[in-house]
Amino acid sequence: MGTDDVQHSVTEDWSRGDVYVAKLCFGTMASDSVRRLQHVLNQRDGATALPTTGNYLELTDAAVRSWQASVHDPVDDEHASSVGPQQANLLFSQPPYRLLVHSHA
Repeated sequence: MGTDDVQHSVTEDWSRGDVYVAKLCFGTMASDSVRRLQHVLNQRDGATALPTTGNYLELTDAAVRSWQASVHDPVDDEHASSVGPQQANLLFSQPPYRLLVHSHA
């Protein structure tokens, strides 16, 4: 069982853990995978300070698109507003992250 559906009442360490790639798309809400994405994007040079809400909405989408442009890879999935498996491999070092590509938990 993944952690994406668990409500968190304490501050978590988003610098490690499971990342469900299927969750890294526009409209995902309250996702630990998106919190980890926001954390990683915040660690990049020139990144804006994204709140780690777990909500993949306009601010996260803009940060993802900016990062995609910086690596000259604007679309990795059938949806422009997402992070696909190849891009996830670039963003998340393994370990401390574990990418789950075919899971939708």
